[in-house]
Amino acid sequence: MKKLLVIAFLLGFCSLGTFAQSSMTDEQVMQFVLKEHQKGTSQAQIVTKLMQRGVDINQIRRVKNTYDRIQKNQGLGTVDDGSSAASRMRTNNGDKKDAQTMQEQRMQAQRGTSQRMQSVCETRHTYDDADEDFVTINDHVGYMLPDSLEILYQEEGKRKVFGRDIFNNKMLTFEPNMNIATPQNYRLGPGDAVFIDVYGASQRTIESTISPDGTVTIEGFGPVQVAGMTVAQANAQLRSTLGSRYSSSQIRLTVGQTRTIMVNVMGEVKAPGTYTLSAFASVFHALYMA
Repeated sequence: MKKLLVIAFLLGFCSLGTFAQSSMTDEQVMQFVLKEHQKGTSQAQIVTKLMQRGVDINQIRRVKNTYDRIQKNQGLGTVDDGSSAASRMRTNNGDKKDAQTMQEQRMQAQRGTSQRMQSVCETRHTYDDADEDFVTINDHVGYMLPDSLEILYQEEGKRKVFGRDIFNNKMLTFEPNMNIATPQNYRLGPGDAVFIDVYGASQRTIESTISPDGTVTIEGFGPVQVAGMTVAQANAQLRSTLGSRYSSSQIRLTVGQTRTIMVNVMGEVKAPGTYTLSAFASVFHALYMA
């Protein structure tokens, strides 16, 4: 008699569990798919679990349409109105490390050696490719998955490079400090924005960008060659050129927005290629980008 009562209780519990699982919202379905994918669950197993929880084709289609709308709305941002053009503060004008790439690098390709045991309620029904609903839901779920699991599995056989994980830490940002005092040994080049301040008996500020020919044009004097010089050498050149006119004044050249340089990174890095970096960047920053 006790055994019969236990069996009846389990059957009733499974029925209640099935009823509760069939009330998943669209948001819960989407979160469930992404969570199972991150755990390494195959697409077929995800579809089977969804169908066992009472998710039908109509709900999957609604979730897919919602996913489409979210994807289309990504990438919308603000527009720079250029109001900071006169500012002397520098910004990092090199390439930005893609957030999605950082996320993919942080993900480790690991497969579980054992499968999670399924409850009695879930194993009551099985689905395969012969089920029309299974095939339809499988196609929609596959569309929503961010990446194929096979890509992650291929990463397992690759050897790890010591120290690479440091660059993949989302809490660390290895980018050059742009707003530092202008190094006197910094070599000027085409694309560098410079400020020439004249102060003392005369007061004047000249803003210019070094041309591809390596010159800055000063009103009343014409072009002055400064590319290839250090900041200290360029200051001496300007004092020599403008000294006759501003003999009772001081002349100083400072660097505003720096130019960009192109760096090729090859070898055992995560993403070999050509990167555009700030002129203040070093080899360390190039490795961080790759």
